Amino acid sequence: RALVLAALELSNRISRLPVPHTLRRQSSASKTSNLPRGISGPVVRARAGSRARSCSFSVLLPRFGQAPQCRTVYIGSETTYTVQKYKVALAKAIALREGAEASYEAAAAKSKRKAALAMKAALTRSAAPR
Repeated sequence: RALVLAALELSNRISRLPVPHTLRRQSSASKTSNLPRGISGPVVRARAGSRARSCSFSVLLPRFGQAPQCRTVYIGSETTYTVQKYKVALAKAIALREGAEASYEAAAAKSKRKAALAMKAALTRSAAPR
């Protein structure tokens, strides 16, 4: 009986409280740039068969239950690169990362709450008088 009550209390807390997740809250100590976590760059690339080089940010987008996705945010070419374009691209990269983190947290909460409901239903079935 005590185990059933403890499990029901746990499922009630899971449904009320924020769900913990495994995303890092700050950048790694070994990160050498001052960019936010999940964003690296600017990466300079030369396309095959072209002499022009382009710059972009690499953004790691977490996905709950799936492998993370890597996106690039274009800044400009060697001739069109400006500080203004850098700031606009960085803002876009930050928005992409924040949106992905919000989706990750929502999916994690939904999954954990669904598991808690399943546990609660199993416990109430097993605790029912026979």
